[in-house]
Amino acid sequence: MPPTDPQQPPESREKLLLAARECLLSHGFSGCSVKKIAALAGVNHGLVHHYFGSKENLMTEVLKSEVFGTLDRMFKAIGQQQGFISMEHMFTRTDLTKVIIEMIQLAPQMPRIQEMLVPLFESFESRVNEVLKCENPLTAKLLHTGVAGMMLRRRVDPTLPVQDMMRHLLKSLAQTDPAVWKVLAQMEASHPKSNVTP
Repeated sequence: MPPTDPQQPPESREKLLLAARECLLSHGFSGCSVKKIAALAGVNHGLVHHYFGSKENLMTEVLKSEVFGTLDRMFKAIGQQQGFISMEHMFTRTDLTKVIIEMIQLAPQMPRIQEMLVPLFESFESRVNEVLKCENPLTAKLLHTGVAGMMLRRRVDPTLPVQDMMRHLLKSLAQTDPAVWKVLAQMEASHPKSNVTP
């Protein structure tokens, strides 16, 4: 990333991030141009390349913030025994889901999008591993894949029983990774439905 220009106000970078978030969640990736983002931010469009190098890099920063923010709130809620409430909120983030689905669809035709999505997914899995302290390296990948599938299905079927499906997914993963039992037990404490025993 290019060094910060001392002649540019430090808030310009933050303005671009906020404008890119607004544009991305409102219009999708393909509906956002560098000039449109810069206009929303009220800065020169050349600053996008100055601070981030490319539109894709800027969007990666925004997506990381959105995905990690949602994920961190979910893990915090689990610690406060509100895990399934937070899960439900994550699955109703239709704006974020819409953007991720669009970018996955574009990835095969646009290698630069694929290049930005793979590290994003890997970062998601690393964060899951960091919090759950998974013993099996595949646990986070399986959990991520399961959650992504449910988010896709929820887009066309709002009645999808997310809480029940998450319980079943976590119980299945716990069979091969004992670290998952602790998290599942915390989530069950807020919405008991069945006994959680290995």
